[in-house]
Amino acid sequence: MKIRGKIFIFVLSTTFIIFAAVIGFVGYNYQNMAIENAKKLADSHARQSANTAIASLNLDLGAVRGIASTFSRFPELGIVERNDFYKDILRQVLIDNTDFLSTWVSWDLSMLDSAWTSPNGRQRTATLLKNGDVFFYIDTVEQKSFNYEGVYYKTRNTGEEIWMDPYDYVYEAGGDTILESSVGVPIYNKGMFIGLAGVDVTMDHFQAIIDKIIPIKNSYMFMVANNGMIVAHPEKDILRMNIRDVYYDYENDYKLSEIIKKGEDISFTYSEDDNTETYISFVAIRFGKIKTPWSIGIVVPMSAITKNAANTLNISLLVAIFGLFLLSIVIWYISKNISDPLTKVANILTDLSYGRVNKMEKISEKGSYEIGKIFISTNSLIDSLTQMSNFAKKIGEGNLYSKFSPLSSDDVLGNSLIEMRQNLKAAKDTEKKQSEEQKKRHWRQDGITKISEVLRENINNINEFGYSIISNLAQYMRMQQIGLYMINDDDSKNVFIEMIANYASNKRKLLESRIEIGENLIGRCVESKETIFLKEVPEGYLFISSTLGEENPHSILVVPLIYEGEVYGAIELASFRILKEHEIEFTQAIASRMASSLANLKKNTHAYRLLQKSQAQTQVITERDSEMQESMKELRIAQESARRKELETEGIIDAINDIASVVQYKLDGTITSVDDRALRSTKFTRDEILNKNHRIFALEAKNNPKWYDQFWNDLRAGKERKRLLHIKVNGTEFWIDEVYTPIFDSKGIPFKIINIGIDISERKRLAQKINKLIQENSILQDQINKK
Repeated sequence: MKIRGKIFIFVLSTTFIIFAAVIGFVGYNYQNMAIENAKKLADSHARQSANTAIASLNLDLGAVRGIASTFSRFPELGIVERNDFYKDILRQVLIDNTDFLSTWVSWDLSMLDSAWTSPNGRQRTATLLKNGDVFFYIDTVEQKSFNYEGVYYKTRNTGEEIWMDPYDYVYEAGGDTILESSVGVPIYNKGMFIGLAGVDVTMDHFQAIIDKIIPIKNSYMFMVANNGMIVAHPEKDILRMNIRDVYYDYENDYKLSEIIKKGEDISFTYSEDDNTETYISFVAIRFGKIKTPWSIGIVVPMSAITKNAANTLNISLLVAIFGLFLLSIVIWYISKNISDPLTKVANILTDLSYGRVNKMEKISEKGSYEIGKIFISTNSLIDSLTQMSNFAKKIGEGNLYSKFSPLSSDDVLGNSLIEMRQNLKAAKDTEKKQSEEQKKRHWRQDGITKISEVLRENINNINEFGYSIISNLAQYMRMQQIGLYMINDDDSKNVFIEMIANYASNKRKLLESRIEIGENLIGRCVESKETIFLKEVPEGYLFISSTLGEENPHSILVVPLIYEGEVYGAIELASFRILKEHEIEFTQAIASRMASSLANLKKNTHAYRLLQKSQAQTQVITERDSEMQESMKELRIAQESARRKELETEGIIDAINDIASVVQYKLDGTITSVDDRALRSTKFTRDEILNKNHRIFALEAKNNPKWYDQFWNDLRAGKERKRLLHIKVNGTEFWIDEVYTPIFDSKGIPFKIINIGIDISERKRLAQKINKLIQENSILQDQINKK
């Protein structure tokens, strides 16, 4: 056989063996590499979803920690301030966080009511946003004993932050049942547990996170709570079910419920009953100091992973067979030139099998059509892999805007890289937006904390206090000018607004210390109790000094100082820039705190002025003390004289008591005192007559009511009256000759009536007998005369 034939046979057979070995080796490794990459991609999707959920939950936990921190000073507030304080916080957090379904707080009853001595009992307050309005739901529970298995009791004992397992809840009667979860943080005051603050989030929030992630074709993702409940899943019928009931095969082999409860990651390949394989990966969701992690799972059919690898391997085999066929035709012509290129191709494929893309070099030799096609394909594969490697490296470095084009619509790896870049872009944009919002909240909270420290300074001068506030506010907000105005109501007939402090003001068109209510921006703001914000400032209204001279500000903000519904003044801010919405909201929040402090300082100042006035009056009284000493001497002499007169009066009264009865009345006729002589005369007991009205016993009240009413009107007017009392008791008539005398107080006003009466009943009865005898005698005399 000729050497060409030997070369042909040797080269062809050798080439066949090499091609078969290389293609088999490369295909096998490529398939394994594709499977591992796909598994890593699946794990990446699960981790990305978990990170998105963790980022969202960290924001939720941060909001709850902010509530708990703010509420820690709740016991230090007055009883009147408490309800408005914590309701305002719950309302504002609910409005600021659109993902929250509700914000809530539970208080120990012993903290709310000092009279509550039982260790049990708590008050729950929850919010709900409906049609733009915030509604509050308040109830009192567990007054007799705590639910020892409940979240509140456990948190009360452990002091740990909580992430509750999903539960159904109805906020109002007849409302929808909502599957939700809660994040809670304990509230402490001076080391003592006083309550639990938290927010509620619906499971739809987590379903949205799952839906944003587009996993590998024919795969799906789902979320599982710590107790094993499935809370997010593409199949809605599976929601609320336990993972052990849905994926019981996985549960039996791998104890998924225990792994999820412990917060461990796990991934495995599972063979189904029909001999198909599935790749499953679980990633734990941990955030803050929560000890009840949830988990995100992804299920990927292995057929979806291996399909593209198998197609690529088949194509590679076809290309190899076609290459051998061509090689057998032209081997006689290129036997010498083919050995070196094939060696380079083998080296390239070997590097490719080990993933050494950066070390591969293109083939520069030219060949016949068939060999040239292999060279072109190899060089194209090198370019594509190099481009993919560089692209992946730039993405890893954070450059998400580098250019990259896949080889074709069937380029799985290239398209997956592009899809990964888009997902990372979306995640980065979301993170950036959340970061900006968080910076605004931190800026607002830091500012409130700083200004609150200034408000707590013990400065008694209201002007110095006002300047301390606005100077710190101006530095924090980078304001060019701030003015503080308060209502001066020292004279209730002349109420006006006056400037008490001004920061960095050099020249002003209306720089009066006195402003009438309703005039210019300050007066209108105080009158309407509403914030005024101008983006277009009238020319010449206000000037601010700068390096270029005096200029008009670009925006002016005027906020009223309102405390408990009463306006105390206003604060005016001027700036060369347009204020942002969160800066305006921050200023309004500071204004309410300023109003409270200024109101208290104003009251203290008023009290101080009264104290000074009182001290001056005390000095005057002291100076007059010597004069009073002389007056006291004269008073003692007068008292001795009055005592002598009193003794004389007592003697007269004793004499009257010996011959007359004494009864005392109120001005309305009620009997308040009666002596024994009057009781003996009327045959009444003391209980029968005391606290009764004179009208009950007086026959004139019935027989002549007009005269009787005038009688008592005269006594109330201070006139003395006399009358003959004619009463009938138990069939016996009594006559008492009475004198009614008004008694006056130190101001000359009558305050009671004294009745002195002399019983003339015996005299009247004797007179009646005499008259009867005279009548009888007269009748007898007439009878004698007739005879």
